Amino acid sequence: MAARFFSGTHWGAIALALAVLAHMLWRRGADAALLPRLRQMPRRLASPAGGILAASLLVAALSGGFLYYQMNVLNEYRTQDDVEAALAAYEKKYLKYETLPQPTATDVRL
Repeated sequence: MAARFFSGTHWGAIALALAVLAHMLWRRGADAALLPRLRQMPRRLASPAGGILAASLLVAALSGGFLYYQMNVLNEYRTQDDVEAALAAYEKKYLKYETLPQPTATDVRL
């Protein structure tokens, strides 16, 4: 449950940062060249949009670090190939018991 929350927070913060960058680089007026807009970015970063960009990047970094810690430090990260290899080893280990008779219910009283 927490992993989904932090994953959504992480990608939401990245999306917000990209939206703020798009807002800062948005074409205003008749000039379509990108270089003048890039030159104006430091001045535009001094606006509230710069604070939003910094906050979203901070949230993305913190939630990404938390996700990495949860998935790779506390828990073992397993790829699909690893899961299939473990399943194959399990099946090979217990295949010898496939033909043994299984327990059945013979008498049930309620």
